[in-house]
Amino acid sequence: YDILALLLILQKMRNFVQSKTTHMQTYNGTSADKRKQAVLNIYEAYKNTGLSNRYIWKHYIYPTWGISERTFYHYLKHSA
Repeated sequence: YDILALLLILQKMRNFVQSKTTHMQTYNGTSADKRKQAVLNIYEAYKNTGLSNRYIWKHYIYPTWGISERTFYHYLKHSA
């Protein structure tokens, strides 16, 4: 009886963890979308000025939005 109860508890825990993981992976809130769009708008304003992407991130995006350089490049990669 004890082993059967433990297996049932483990199954419930596994289902709970899987449901939370799936929810977190698919959720993308409107705040994140607005932040991404604002960052891309700043980038669009400066990209044709001859400044490097790192300079644009360091002087215009990071002080305002505080996102990492890696996140900035992720936004650029997935903007199309």
